[in-house]
Amino acid sequence: MTVTFCGHRDYVYDNKKEDLKKIITNTIENGATEFLLGGYGAFDLICAYILKELRKSNDIFKTILVIPYLNNKYDLNLYDSSIYPPIEHIPLKYAIAERNKWMVNKSNIIISGVMHSYGGASKTLLYAQKLNKKIMYLK
Repeated sequence: MTVTFCGHRDYVYDNKKEDLKKIITNTIENGATEFLLGGYGAFDLICAYILKELRKSNDIFKTILVIPYLNNKYDLNLYDSSIYPPIEHIPLKYAIAERNKWMVNKSNIIISGVMHSYGGASKTLLYAQKLNKKIMYLK
C-alpha cells in the first residue's frame, strides 16, 4: 500500500507532531509499505522526520522523494530513494502541481495536513477527493 502526504509548506505543525505520528504509525500497522514525499516545506519535512524516526524500529516500509525538477540538487538523507515522475513535458511553472497529481494517482491513502482552503496543497487535496482516495485528516 502506498501513502502520500498533502500539507502546506508554510504552516507550523510542531504542535501536531504526535497526532501525525499516530496517523502514520496506523498506516504502517495496516499495511503501508511505501511513502511518497514531496520534500518541500514544513509538512513534508515533519513527515519525513517522523518516518525516519519510525524507521529505527521498523524496516518494512520505504520512503521515496518525488522530485519535480531535474535541474535541482536535493538532500536525500531523509529518504530511501528518489524518483522523477514522467512530467518532463510540463512547463516548470506547473511541475510541482503535476508532481502532486502523480503522487495522488499512485497512492492508496492521502494523509492531509491541509489547514486552509487556498494554495497548492488545497488543490491537491481537492484532486484526491475527486478521485475518491482514502484521506486521513490531521486535525
